[in-house]
Amino acid sequence: MRIPSCTGEDLLAGKGQSFSCRELSAKRLLITLQMCLLLCICGYAFSASVKVVYIDKTNNVHIVGTDNNDAQATSTGNILDVKKSTDGFTVAWRVADDADPDGSSADLADRGSHQLVIYRDGKVRSIECAPFIRDFWFWRRGTHIGIDCGGLHFAAREILYDTATLKQVDSVDEATVPVKERPDWSDSSPDFSGD
Repeated sequence: MRIPSCTGEDLLAGKGQSFSCRELSAKRLLITLQMCLLLCICGYAFSASVKVVYIDKTNNVHIVGTDNNDAQATSTGNILDVKKSTDGFTVAWRVADDADPDGSSADLADRGSHQLVIYRDGKVRSIECAPFIRDFWFWRRGTHIGIDCGGLHFAAREILYDTATLKQVDSVDEATVPVKERPDWSDSSPDFSGD
């Protein structure tokens, strides 16, 4: 097949169809417009804010946007809990470990988690902390996320991350820092006010 030269009428080999440069330019313009529309739709989907999050009967996370589109975000069926930030763009959930802390495979509710997954602006990333992420919370309208990481009992380490970059911002050792001296982002602080 020959590529039209756009110097006038041209004939597609074997098809007996002719078209002009104007028709070729119109086809290119239409394709370009379709690609732009697709990019706009995709951009909207990633920028739409989160209306509701929930865990279904099969223990998978669903994120419902303000456009009422219900998207299943996980398929592994091992989600312990999910929270939505007040910023409307950030969601996080803990993924259950394969076995409960004593090594046996138990009910999902009895398992620990060493992985926290964060969905923000259409991107999914995760934080890991051993042995367990016991709890997590949002701070400052979802710009930060804190985790309580440690064993099942006794003091742990609370760590604060920037949700946009997942860089560690601060941390506090519950065993060495008295409750009254903990930073205001710490959920064990008397000054704590999370999302």
